[in-house]
Amino acid sequence: SGGNLSARTYNNYLRYFGTLFLWMIKRGYASANPFQDIAHKRVDTKMRTVIPHDDRKRIRDYYINIGMREFVLVMNLCFRCLIRPKEILQLRVRDFDFSDNVITIPSSVAKNHHYRVIAIPEDLVGEFKYLSGYSPDLFVFSTDYKPGNILLTTRSIGRVWSVMRRSLGLPMEFQFYSLKDSGITEMLEAGVPPELGKELADHSS
Repeated sequence: SGGNLSARTYNNYLRYFGTLFLWMIKRGYASANPFQDIAHKRVDTKMRTVIPHDDRKRIRDYYINIGMREFVLVMNLCFRCLIRPKEILQLRVRDFDFSDNVITIPSSVAKNHHYRVIAIPEDLVGEFKYLSGYSPDLFVFSTDYKPGNILLTTRSIGRVWSVMRRSLGLPMEFQFYSLKDSGITEMLEAGVPPELGKELADHSS
């Protein structure tokens, strides 16, 4: 029925099955496409929420106090480097180059399949130097958000974030992805041209 799916996911499934039945009809496996008259759901404009500085500090202090400094690094990659959560979790140790202090986002990892090279903010370089002691093939954030072989899903980030949000009494509107929106907003407020901001965030508009 699609009742538990977002409108975007529902429409993606609808397109997939519609295309599948067109292929089946063309090859004589089916005589009709049962999905051709099903209407797509309206997709609402994505809401952008900015997390104020004081709340970001509370969130950072919360994770440090419970011994999850690695999760603070995940947050910084989203807020400071504008890297998407799914892309962050697919980063491997070899994607960090400390000779030039950059992070490479391979096209196979990037949402828009755009190969990107992102500068690591100078004050964060030291925070990631520990990676030089690990195998280059390991995921940077695996079990317990330490380097390892297991690829985490964005749901793992969501679960950790939800526990924090309840503990600090923060509003539901504060999603993990809001860190990226906050970073973009602060960048624009600091005078960065919108076109450059769009490019750094790897947004289409």
